[in-house]
Parts: sequence; structure tokens; C-alpha cells
Amino acid sequence: MTDKELYYQYKKSSQLLDVWRRFRRNKAAMAGLIAILILALLAVFADVIRDYQRDAIAMNAAIRLQPPSAEHIFGTDDFGRDVFARIIFGARVSLSIGIICVSIALVTGGLIGAVSGYLGGRGDIIVMRVIEVFSCIPGILLALAIVAALGQNMQNLVIAMTISAAPGFARITRALVLPLADQEFVEAARACGTRPFRIIWRHIAPNVMGPMIVQATMAIASVIISAAGLSFIGMGIQPPNPEWGSMLSQGNTFIRNAPHLVIFPGLAIVISALSFNLVGDGLRDALDPRLKD
Repeated sequence: MTDKELYYQYKKSSQLLDVWRRFRRNKAAMAGLIAILILALLAVFADVIRDYQRDAIAMNAAIRLQPPSAEHIFGTDDFGRDVFARIIFGARVSLSIGIICVSIALVTGGLIGAVSGYLGGRGDIIVMRVIEVFSCIPGILLALAIVAALGQNMQNLVIAMTISAAPGFARITRALVLPLADQEFVEAARACGTRPFRIIWRHIAPNVMGPMIVQATMAIASVIISAAGLSFIGMGIQPPNPEWGSMLSQGNTFIRNAPHLVIFPGLAIVISALSFNLVGDGLRDALDPRLKD
């Protein structure tokens, strides 16, 4: 490794440490990060904590609608299933949907927005008009229409949420790329004969990555809420598969006699969405060069 490569590697690592220091000073963001890590660990080790078939799926009428206790810390539902087990297995579904959908939407929408903003011209106008058409439709309504057309399963739900999230990333990326396309370092690369896609990848993408990561973090919260909303109305993950939105829908009937059936799934949705928003706010502040000490 040459001295120049070592210098850039050291500079990059020092910048990351600087971002981490500023992020760590934000107590709300750190609380959100800790909550996300706890949810992620519960989802990853759910099979170790509870048995999926016995606790989350199998029915047991003898223990139905039991309140929280030492044996069932979140109580049981109307089929005698452990609510805690269903929540931690539901965390796998909700977090997976949020992360997968936003990751795909970030890549596809970001690529479309970057190419459109950099190349400009008639192609940019056509692409943006199409994106504006999709943006005029509320995300959850668009996802609902796609799920209704394709069918109700997790794969189609991921496709629907990805399509509804991608236009937002395309618009934001284009807005970030437009002022960069006329910068001197881009003009220099263009004068050297560098191909447009290489310029976008090597010179423009690193400069928009920070704001896009912040936007992606916050978008995960929106996708989790939207996916839970679709499951709540019966257009998302179908019972008996555990999912927070469908758990809320099933527990809504017993809200007077067994409020724990809606309290704990509702808290799971609120905590996860709030945590991702707090982390997004913390990343935005940490990556803002105007807030450097």
C-alpha cells in the first residue's frame, strides 16, 4: 500500500470516528440505537428465546386471554399463543421488511435520480414526470393497490413497499446531484474523458451518500408503520404468521377485556419507528459539517 493510499485510509477512518463522537453525544440518538440493537438481537435469537411452533403458532385454549405473568410476560392471545413470542418473531418480519424495502428503494431510486440529475435533458424531464405521478399517490395507497393486484404475501408486500418508497429516494438524489454536476471536480473528471457512470459512481455518489443514509434510516420507520397498517386491514402478512399489525387487528376485538393484546404490539411499532427516527436525526446532526466543534 502506497503512502497516498495510507493517507486517504487514515483520513477516512478519522472522519468516521469524528462522526461517531458527535453521534454519541446525542443522547436521544444513542437511546434509539440501543433500542434498535435490542430489537435486532431479540429477532435474531428469537428461536433461542421461544419455540416458534409451540409458543407463537400452536393454539392452546386452556390458557387463552391470560394477563401478563411470570410464565407469559406479555400474556396470551385469544388462541392461547404467547404474545411475547409472537412479538419477537414479528420483529423479524417488520425489521426485515423495513430494511429490505428501503435498501432496494435506496439503490434503485438513488440510481435513477443520480443518472437523471447528472445527464439532464429530455430524459430527465420524462423521468421526473413519471416520478411525480407516483409521488402524487400516497405511499400506503399505492402499496395497497399493488398488494391487491399481486396477492397477499410477504414477497408481494416487499415489492409494494419498495415501489412506493423508491420515488422519494429518486427525487432527493436528483436534488442533491444537480448542484454537484457543475462543480469543478466533476468538470475536471469530464474533461479527462471519464465516462458519465464512472463520474457518478466515483465522484458524485460519495458526496450524496451521507444525506441518503439519513433519509434511508428515517424511511425504515415509515415502511414499518405502513407494513403494519396493511397487515392491520388484512392486506399484509396473513395469520397465523406473527406480525405486529395483524396482532393489533386481532387484539382490537378484546381491547376491553385483554388490553395487553394491543398494548404490546402497539408499543413495538411505536418504539421501533421512533428509534429509527431518532437515529436518523442523530446521523443528520453528526454528518452536518456546520455542527463540527
